Amino acid sequence: PDYLTPPVSSQIQHALGAKDVGAFTLVAGCPGFVYALVVAQQFIAAGGCDNVLVIGAELISRYTDWSDRSTCILFADGAGAVVLQVSDEPCGVLSYVLGSDGSGAEYLIVPAGGTALPPSQETLDKGLHYLRMDGNKVFRFATRVLGKALEQAIQQAGLTTNDIDLFIPHQANARIIESAARHVKLPEEKVFMNIERYGNTSAASIPIALCEAFEQGRAKVGDTLAFVAFGSGLTWASAIVKIGERVAPVLVKRSWLSKPEWLSLDPLLGVTRATSSNVIKILANGLAPIGILLRKLSGLFRG
Repeated sequence: PDYLTPPVSSQIQHALGAKDVGAFTLVAGCPGFVYALVVAQQFIAAGGCDNVLVIGAELISRYTDWSDRSTCILFADGAGAVVLQVSDEPCGVLSYVLGSDGSGAEYLIVPAGGTALPPSQETLDKGLHYLRMDGNKVFRFATRVLGKALEQAIQQAGLTTNDIDLFIPHQANARIIESAARHVKLPEEKVFMNIERYGNTSAASIPIALCEAFEQGRAKVGDTLAFVAFGSGLTWASAIVKIGERVAPVLVKRSWLSKPEWLSLDPLLGVTRATSSNVIKILANGLAPIGILLRKLSGLFRG
């Protein structure tokens, strides 16, 4: 975030010109995007919102120890966003599974900076403000829970593995992804991976992968997608999402070295207010490794 306080969500709300709307930051580590997607779906299903912007973003470099090759070579900064809207289509979040196990909190942790270990010269000297990870324990945890969470979400949606068009997992580790896919017998061609390009971008990894899946033609309107993620906490989440009609092309900005430039994004035309409030659709998504490019979406949230 730009500041420790206020949360970046309120700054985005202001930049969009979204007057008198709620904005909040949800912190759930790497599964944060899936958690936020579920929260957005609940707001829409309850009739409280018609349009919800969900952003998954992380700036891991701010607490990365560049001398620790067990972590610094794995992680990257990134951001991605989707817009969900009330719809009368049979689409949206069909099912989800959320989980947490705080007994493993120390497996992936920044030890200092909170009330447990307030910042001091000693904590700075000892490097306790950097991310620390027990890779072996995190790996065992992830391979134990991810496949099961994915299987549960598929079953709750009343579907089978054959109904899944594409599996878009959190991009943390290729072997972990392959383990989850094997658990539900998903063939390799239905698994999306881009970890070799970006590394682990935490809560941004699924929306970035979703964006690229559309770019590459591997995801399209009407497809049923499976999301699954795990992270610090320890936490995990899975969701089955059916894609509704997309009324805007994907917006992408990959370079953070130059001044952000907007690629063409058609206005969100043909977006109608539907009578049903229990389904949603993904309208647009975008990616910026450092900044989030949202200006073209502002008209949807004004007024």
